[in-house]
Amino acid sequence: MRIAISFVVLASLSAVAAAEPPGLTSVEVPDPTTVEVPSYRLQTALADAAVIGVGILASKTNGSGGSGVGGALALGGYLLAAPIVHLSHDHSDRAAESFALRVGLPLLGGLVGNAIGRTQCSEYCDNDADIALTVLGVLSGAVAASAIDIGYLSRGDTITRSAPRLAPTVATGPNGAVRIGIGGTF
Repeated sequence: MRIAISFVVLASLSAVAAAEPPGLTSVEVPDPTTVEVPSYRLQTALADAAVIGVGILASKTNGSGGSGVGGALALGGYLLAAPIVHLSHDHSDRAAESFALRVGLPLLGGLVGNAIGRTQCSEYCDNDADIALTVLGVLSGAVAASAIDIGYLSRGDTITRSAPRLAPTVATGPNGAVRIGIGGTF
């Protein structure tokens, strides 16, 4: 009986050892899968709406001394709320773009508004056109940054992922040892 079992084991090992190396065997490549990632525009819009609400509350409490804290909270929320939403959806690149938009566009709008206001004012004018247009430029830049963030950066995606691939591996080691395993990409 031992001779029969030894013969079966030896025959099975010799058949495995004669197989082609894993790199030469043909492996059927599965079709890639397409995954739809939904947009999160509503979450970004709600974050901006909350920041607007905090800003309005901060402006209403002007006389009670709380507007400094409320204004700082509104500014911090404007700069960080939407990037945090992007980070929560594993989009660190979009979070950085969102932060750059929310800093850059209001600054650019303020500079353009100030330049336009100064052209309408002589050296000693008293109409404050430069201040009003600077504020208008900052607000326009903030609204534009929010709109780009909600409309473009918070969009959904179609991601093509390749399916996991598995292939059996057979190798011989030192002293005639045979190694059998499964390898693949995930």
